[in-house]
This record gives sequence, structure tokens and C-alpha cells, in this order.
Amino acid sequence: MRTNSSPTKRSWGIRGFIIGVIFGTILAGFGIAAIVATLTAPDVRDRFSPVAMGTFLILGGIALYIVSICSLLRVRRWQRRFIAAFMADEATNIYRDRQAAALKLWKLVRRCVQLASPTLKLRMVYSHEWLIKYRSELEEFR
Repeated sequence: MRTNSSPTKRSWGIRGFIIGVIFGTILAGFGIAAIVATLTAPDVRDRFSPVAMGTFLILGGIALYIVSICSLLRVRRWQRRFIAAFMADEATNIYRDRQAAALKLWKLVRRCVQLASPTLKLRMVYSHEWLIKYRSELEEFR
């Protein structure tokens, strides 16, 4: 089943989430400051334009919060699917701590996909080929 949140897309991850929250806070703060400054100033003739701008900045900040959270949730969903597929593979029974091995393989695959050229269609989906490619890095879990 193909969905809009394809694992081939680049994702923000935790760094992007933090940056999005910081910039969202800054935008919302500027918006609130613009509205407060306009409404408290006694000699302002045009109150609509600064209030509209402040509202726009607040909405932009909220939009950044939402995009950041959705991006982080999407990556977590891919991670859960990856680990579930790893656990379902019979070839992974050779590892003592399968959960730790799955997390290590997830990190390796995620880094490989993120560093790859955008024209390559690498996917952050578990396959036996990933297990073969990174078998040497997973030796510590045998």
C-alpha cells in the first residue's frame, strides 16, 4: 500500500524538530510582540496592519510546530515498521539482543538513506539486503 509519507523522502528528524520548535517560538513571539505593541501604543492610527502581521506570524509559528511534530511522528512510524519487520525475519534469530540489533541497523540504514543522493530511491524499509550489507556492524549482538 502506497501512502503519501513514503520512507524515501528526506525527513527532519530530531534536529529538524528542535529547529522547527525554536523558529516557531520565535515567530509566535514576534507576532505577539507586534500585536501587544500596536494595541498598547496610544498614537497608532492604523491598528489593523500590525495586528494582521502579528496574527500571520503567530499562525506561521503554529504551522512550524505542526510540521515539526508531524515529521518527527513520521520518522518514529517508519522506525516502528522497520523494527517490526526486522523481528519478523527468521534470519535475525542469530542475534542475542534482537531489539538492540534492530535499532543499530535502523540507525545505519537511516544514515545511509539520508546521505545518499536524492536521485537514488533508497528506502528506510527493512529488507534482508540491509542485513547483509551491515552484517559486520551487527556482529557485537551475536
